[in-house]
Parts: sequence; structure tokens; C-alpha cells
Amino acid sequence: MTRPWYQRPALVITLFATVALGDLWMAWTCATAIADADAAEAQFEDCAVLAAQIKGLRTAPIVVEEDVRTTASFNHLCEMAATEIGLKTESIVEIAPHAPRRVNDSPYLEQVTDVELRQVTLRQLIEFALAIHRLDAGLHASSIAVRIPPGDEELEKQIEMWNVQLALTTYIYEPKLPASPYK
Repeated sequence: MTRPWYQRPALVITLFATVALGDLWMAWTCATAIADADAAEAQFEDCAVLAAQIKGLRTAPIVVEEDVRTTASFNHLCEMAATEIGLKTESIVEIAPHAPRRVNDSPYLEQVTDVELRQVTLRQLIEFALAIHRLDAGLHASSIAVRIPPGDEELEKQIEMWNVQLALTTYIYEPKLPASPYK
């Protein structure tokens, strides 16, 4: 006569072990799915915030100038920025605005102004660029070239000073006038 299944210890242990392993696997799968769902929800919220920012930027007006800037206006702006951050005005060696040039086939002109700074720290450079942008939101640093000043190759200096070539860019709204049909 054979014994019922519940009286066979090996079979009962195998059955309980199989059920326990199945439960552990299901619990792990459920925990992983919950963690993935939480991460997806956080990413969705981040995407919603970024989408709202993009929509706001699309409707915000572009900051552009109405007319070409003069050398005097650039000089004044750079001096104000230098004064604001405590940079000696003697550190500003040259301010050279270039003639504006059309941006592709758009109604905008791009005006680049080269500013040369001598013997400034990286902190002063960054503060100067930020001050320029703060004083005039339409003006931004489009390129920065940093060089070691001649004769300052010593690495043992406590404060590193740099010569900087900074390109400030602004955009001017100037639509093209259509050609006259009466030539």
C-alpha cells in the first residue's frame, strides 16, 4: 500500500521549497516592477517640467537690439561690468566691435565684439562674462580664448593670471527690404 503524498517527507519538502522559491521570485519581480514604475513616474514629471519650460521659451520674445551698437556703448558696458566685479579697468586692453553680418537668410544681424583682458584670474573672467550678461541680457560670450601671459611660465605662482580674448555677441533685428520693382 502506498502512503499519501503528505506523508512523504521528501515530496513535501520539495513542494514547499518550490512554492517558497516561486513566492520569492514573484516578490522580487513585483519589487522590481514597482521601482521601475516609480522611476518612470519621476522621469515623466521631469519631462513635463522641461516641456513647460520649452513652451515658455518658445513664446518668450528673443532679446535683440534695435540698432548696431557703437564702440562707446561697448566701452561703457565693459567698464560698468568691470566696476561691478572689482576688476581694474586697466585689465581691459581692447574693445573692438566688428561690423554686423547677416545670419544666413534671416532678418537678424550678428555683431561680434572682441574684448581683450590682461592679467586676470579665471574667477574674474567668469564674473566679468556673467556681469556683461546681467547688464545686457542680449549680449553673451560666444567664445573665450585663454593664454598664459608672456614670462609667466612659473608654476609656483600662488595666483594664476591669464590673458583672455573674449568674443561678445549680440543680435540685431533688421529685416531685409524687398527689391524695388521699379528699376
